[in-house]
Amino acid sequence: MELVVKIYDTSQQHELINFCNECKKIGYTNNDSLKKLKLDRVKYSCISDKHKIIAISGTHHVDYYTGKHDWGVWYRVVILPEYHTYFNQTRPYGSSSIAFRICLKENILFAKKHGADVFLFTTNLNNDQSPKMIRQNSHAKMFEKLGIIKYLGERDIFYTPQNLWEININNYFNYIDKINENN
Repeated sequence: MELVVKIYDTSQQHELINFCNECKKIGYTNNDSLKKLKLDRVKYSCISDKHKIIAISGTHHVDYYTGKHDWGVWYRVVILPEYHTYFNQTRPYGSSSIAFRICLKENILFAKKHGADVFLFTTNLNNDQSPKMIRQNSHAKMFEKLGIIKYLGERDIFYTPQNLWEININNYFNYIDKINENN
């Protein structure tokens, strides 16, 4: 099984609707419709296994930090449960994660290509949007300990209380290179 990454375009609409329907079935309410994905302002990296989208992660220009060349990454990131252990390894931390190894990388590369200087993501303080969301803040704290991200504080973003994090892309890519060397 080989995963393929593609920036979403309308030729993938049928597959993305199927993905949203899968999210609805398993209770991932943030990703259960095209409307909630905000396709008019967010570009998604779609990760597919054959012709089935199995993960998505969005990126978009944001103005809630420095207001200049800030981009939000890992927006509405979600992986279908049967792919959570796609990479069969647990060390180093994050190495088994499609979200960390593929989605984040693709979001950063897309944003960089469009002029990003600052790479941000958020974790909701209210974690009732999906069963897995409750773990996002603990994962972020671990990546902070590894020097990959920095905590910037709590903010209300899009009317939702969230933790705001900045990614050190040099540290991130160095860490990913180490993971890939071990494969």
